[in-house]
Amino acid sequence: MILLAATAFLMALITAVHVFVGARTDVVPLLSSDIPEPARSTLYFCWHLVSIMLVAMTIAFALAAADDQYRLLGLAATALAAAFTLWGVLAAVVRRQSLITKLPQGLMFAVVTALAVVGLKL
Repeated sequence: MILLAATAFLMALITAVHVFVGARTDVVPLLSSDIPEPARSTLYFCWHLVSIMLVAMTIAFALAAADDQYRLLGLAATALAAAFTLWGVLAAVVRRQSLITKLPQGLMFAVVTALAVVGLKL
């Protein structure tokens, strides 16, 4: 359960970075951009959907760490993290962007996935 607790903690850190740093570096420029409506509002809505998903994944891992009856939530959050890893890596490769400096999200979710897989003994 310690590794699942570490996974929940890592997800909480990722969520905090998304909400507090992302609001300043991504949302403020987005809202002040010349992107036409409704695209700007749709992107802003999507940013909030990601925020909700990150919070939900944090809670799922925390519950799975606290009690084995929530293992299925941990498995669902792990599946999402794995999907986010695959998408993040694919996006970086297709866009020819660095996984470290430009699109690190895939690597962040790879760490989450690895911790969760070991923590859930998959």
